[in-house]
Amino acid sequence: MKKCGFLSFIRKYFFIAFAVISLVIPDFIIRYIIRESQFEETLYAYTVPCVFTALWIFLILYFCVAILPKNAGRITFLIFSVAINILVFCEYIYFKIFSQLFWLSSILLVGEAGDYVGFAMEYTKPLLWICTGAGILTSVVAFLFWNKPKKSWVRSILCVSVPIVAILGMNIALQPWGVSEMNWDSWQQPRTVYQKYTDVNRCTAMSGLYQFIYKNFETGIFGGNNFSKEEYESATEYFENRGLPEDNSMTGVFKDKNVIVIMMESIDDWMIDPKIMPNLYEMQRKGISFDSHFAPTFGTGYTFNSEFSVLSGFATPKSATTAVNFSKNNFEYSLANQFKKAGYTAKSFHMNLADFYNRGIMHKALGMDEYVCFQDYAPYVQSIQDSEITEIEEVYKKMTEGEKFFDFVITYSAHVPYTWDDEKLKPIKEKYPEMIDENEKLEMNNLKILARDTDEFIGRLVQKLGQDGLLEDTVIVCYSDHWAYGYSEPKEIEAMLRQGEIDFLHRVPFVIFAEGIEPQVITKVTKTLDIYPTVSNMFGLEKHPYYAGEDAFDPEYDGYFYFEDGSWFDGEIYHSIDAGFANEYEKERTEEISEIIRMNDIVVFGDYFNNL
Repeated sequence: MKKCGFLSFIRKYFFIAFAVISLVIPDFIIRYIIRESQFEETLYAYTVPCVFTALWIFLILYFCVAILPKNAGRITFLIFSVAINILVFCEYIYFKIFSQLFWLSSILLVGEAGDYVGFAMEYTKPLLWICTGAGILTSVVAFLFWNKPKKSWVRSILCVSVPIVAILGMNIALQPWGVSEMNWDSWQQPRTVYQKYTDVNRCTAMSGLYQFIYKNFETGIFGGNNFSKEEYESATEYFENRGLPEDNSMTGVFKDKNVIVIMMESIDDWMIDPKIMPNLYEMQRKGISFDSHFAPTFGTGYTFNSEFSVLSGFATPKSATTAVNFSKNNFEYSLANQFKKAGYTAKSFHMNLADFYNRGIMHKALGMDEYVCFQDYAPYVQSIQDSEITEIEEVYKKMTEGEKFFDFVITYSAHVPYTWDDEKLKPIKEKYPEMIDENEKLEMNNLKILARDTDEFIGRLVQKLGQDGLLEDTVIVCYSDHWAYGYSEPKEIEAMLRQGEIDFLHRVPFVIFAEGIEPQVITKVTKTLDIYPTVSNMFGLEKHPYYAGEDAFDPEYDGYFYFEDGSWFDGEIYHSIDAGFANEYEKERTEEISEIIRMNDIVVFGDYFNNL
């Protein structure tokens, strides 16, 4: 009898095993993705995420099986399980491209990736498809054989209470009690990382998939602010101690001139060649060329986060969500607002629609008077090439109107994909048939042709400004948002770069051009965050200490760039955040950068100027 009863129980509830498998598989994939991002402490690397995952799976299944009516329970489970497996599938692809996971709030931008599905699929592996398929298949099996036990409210309450209490208890236990905030690296300690929950890779490593999802809702989507009054006060003290920047040899050299800042999509420094980008090559030769300029990547949405760094003066918080989520912040010291205080108009220009990356709202928050979308002025063109921008008279008129104008132009032609003739690449190749090289790898040849189209825009812009008598009073600032990370074989790009340097891939162009300026080559290491204070100084804008970078022309600034994890490079020394210190200089530099990162997070993630 007992045997029959046991077999009967198995036949009735075997679907639970399939349900568990369907939820364990995506957690397994997440662990596989971030296996190199885990803390050394085994408690955080293994025990805690395993317990969290077990508790959440039990809670999810008990809620669907025992609490909800049968059909509602199995439908809810199927939708949840399939969604989780698809989410992790996307996380895998994103990690392969950007070496980090994305926050759930970035799902709001998923529609913007629609044009690049083919490119993203190149990063998938057979094992990923097998695991995702197995996760979805087992959830379907569970759905088909779903059953429901007799309801007992006492048992239900007890069974639901235990995991909830356990999860809450673990959250309390993981608070950073006993961790001294006086230590320079306290922000890296596992308990502090968990409390702040801003480092997406490490947070997932110590939480497991389901606790990560829960914490996303708690600290991200529901907008929790984890900064204390004391932390805001420490930021105030930091900026007061920093003081106002002093004048230097380049202070005010462009005062009251117009300025057009061009953020070039995916343009690498090796592309500045007479055969690929002849106009930018000449501009670099005749203007100010920052020969060791780097664009380290922060957060998600690299292009937007690079423009955010230049326009706001701060980086997206360490491994945090994309900058578009900070549209309600106070950016009173943004570059656009500083130019407007000096009597300039301020407009931004790009091919994509205003709701792409939320630019219409975000740029307004950053002080822009208007966001101009090229498609609004050429509605029948599917994909406007960079070379056509100045040919749209209404757009060019908007660029040059006003007694003094500050324009921020984002190019698009060199955006991925590079591996096939899409609607953007095909007409561009027709424009430059002389650049088509059948003997060169198709992807590389396509990338060069796309870069040529961006260069054509720069050339036509200079020509048109000259024809209209504006070039003499206009400064053009060109910088790249990031290296061409969409290229499938980074080692091929590395082979073309100057040898003997650290992190070649993040070195990109930064050029400032004005008629009659004395040519200069700046060999000091600079970074994207340095563009804000450098431009502000050269145009003699109002002085203030509220930015994370340094003026490249400050004689006391020795030059360096850092990654979001605190690792840095100064032109000679590369220091990994996980390494020890060879000397006092490395220790002091690391402490300095750690403090900058902490202040940056308070200003942006903590909306400092709205919480003074």
